[in-house]
Amino acid sequence: MRLSVIQIMIGTIPVVFLIIPTCATGSLLYMASLEKESGNPEFPWAGTVSAITASFTAIVQFGSMVVAAYYLEQTADKRAEEVETIDDDIEVKEADDRAEHLQKCYLVVTEWSRMPTGAKMLVRISLACIIVSSYMVQIFASRCFVPHSLTDTIDGNLEGNATNLFLPLGWVAIILFLVSCVFLYIFQVWGKVSPIPSLILKLYCVSVVESQVIIILRQKQAKILASSTNSQMPSTNQGLQRRRSNGEISQFSSGHLSLTNSENEGSSYRSSERRRSSHANF
Repeated sequence: MRLSVIQIMIGTIPVVFLIIPTCATGSLLYMASLEKESGNPEFPWAGTVSAITASFTAIVQFGSMVVAAYYLEQTADKRAEEVETIDDDIEVKEADDRAEHLQKCYLVVTEWSRMPTGAKMLVRISLACIIVSSYMVQIFASRCFVPHSLTDTIDGNLEGNATNLFLPLGWVAIILFLVSCVFLYIFQVWGKVSPIPSLILKLYCVSVVESQVIIILRQKQAKILASSTNSQMPSTNQGLQRRRSNGEISQFSSGHLSLTNSENEGSSYRSSERRRSSHANF
């Protein structure tokens, strides 16, 4: 958008209305956890107010999402033509298309039925490690970690060493988690550098070219059919006109012939009457 830093800061000022309730809720929760030397809460009202501010924060967050969705939809509907006329950034579009195509290749390569045994073992080991680690942390949390709250300090609760937070079983859970991440990373790298994506890329390019050729051929065929249909229309009209003219000629000739026949019959009748009158006089 080519905006300056000042313009960006001014444009993002409304975010304050979303941040303030969240920060207030966190501050009140911290104040509610503070206690005096006697064990009584230092701010007894903070717990009640924090619950109220938490509800208000949820309403504000949800309302902001609804308002944003509403105005986005309104803009997309009312100014659709303006949005469509905006040209896409060629470099960004090419990068998105390339990333989308690589993602498709990755999904094809990592399909379970096509994966080799080694790749399947990587996925299985990673899955097993993360499942065991998750259940250990959730079920045996007290045996994995030393109790430590937000108001505690490392010097006071962990003897100045942050690694004291983990108990032996907790170290096992952390190691299993790291092993799962490593195996998953190896699997992802294999899916990206596998020689199969290059073959899929070639096949994809060939299929794209073939589809474009088919589209062009279909368009040409449609144009040829349209032109042939248009050329046949005048010939059909000419044929109809010829048929009509031939019909008129035939009707005219038949009428003319009937007229001449009637005239011949009249002349023969008059000649016969003259003959009869001449014989009578004789």
